[in-house]
Amino acid sequence: MNSIGGVLRVGLGAGIGAGGGQNTFIGSNAGDNAGTSDNNTFVGYQSGRLANGSAGGNSFFGAFTGNGTKSGFNSFFGARSGERTTTGGRNSFFGAGSGTNNTIGDANSSFGYNSGFSNVGGFENSFFGVSAGFSNTNGGKNSFFGTGSGGGTTDGSSNAFFGSGAGTGNVSGSSNSFFGALAGFNSNSGGINSFFGFRAGFNTTGTGNVFVGSLAGEVNTTGSDNTAIGNNAGSAFGLTNLTNATSVGANTSATQSDSVILGSNASVGIGTTAPKAKLEITGGNILIGSPGQGIILKSPNGATCRLFSIDNAGAMVLTAIVCP
Repeated sequence: MNSIGGVLRVGLGAGIGAGGGQNTFIGSNAGDNAGTSDNNTFVGYQSGRLANGSAGGNSFFGAFTGNGTKSGFNSFFGARSGERTTTGGRNSFFGAGSGTNNTIGDANSSFGYNSGFSNVGGFENSFFGVSAGFSNTNGGKNSFFGTGSGGGTTDGSSNAFFGSGAGTGNVSGSSNSFFGALAGFNSNSGGINSFFGFRAGFNTTGTGNVFVGSLAGEVNTTGSDNTAIGNNAGSAFGLTNLTNATSVGANTSATQSDSVILGSNASVGIGTTAPKAKLEITGGNILIGSPGQGIILKSPNGATCRLFSIDNAGAMVLTAIVCP
């Protein structure tokens, strides 16, 4: 144990070969060959051992923490946290194994055992929870909150996953927002999706989808630009991989693209709170704005259809058409 020039060394080989001032090295080989940087605190066996850069302001607590770090302003707490960080700076890793494989990643925050474990060059990520962001390597500007959230993401960026297991299967998808346990669980490369609710968007590679509600859009695979709102809404999306389909209401599902489904066997009211038919409009008119269009009427047996419209003189016209 010795203290020279504002540097405290405690432990066999602590601070050997290190220059700089206002440093504290505690533990066997802590700060060994730690360069010329100032204002460092290395506590633990071989913590900051090869941190031989000129940047300072690092705080490493735990065995092997920051072993090889050359940049500055990092805070590593927990055995092997930030162990392989070299030129990455401004990182905060809290928990054993957090940020272990980070090398050049900058301005990351990992909190929890093995959080951000595989990150190599990703930057400005926030991982909170056991194994959150575990597989992220080069993805940046991600926010993962919850045990295992974003655990499979490698190089996806600008994602926000909140909830245990949320976005676990995401690999390279970017700009997604998943909220709820297992939301977007198997989403792989899809981007610009927003899933809210338990298992919402559970299985998808599509893009631009919005699923809100428990199990909403659960079976969607490659469908894109779909909207499902309500418990179990959009449960049939995966059958045909739809686009521009909208389902609103519990258990509702569109089965073709470019369709809007309102309610499950529900009546729709406009201007009324208690519709007395499948569609009731109160306090206004119905406008069919396209010339030559009208209302299709179907016979009781479903075999005969007529288009009800008007001619240029305004006379009513019934035209036989093939039933849709």
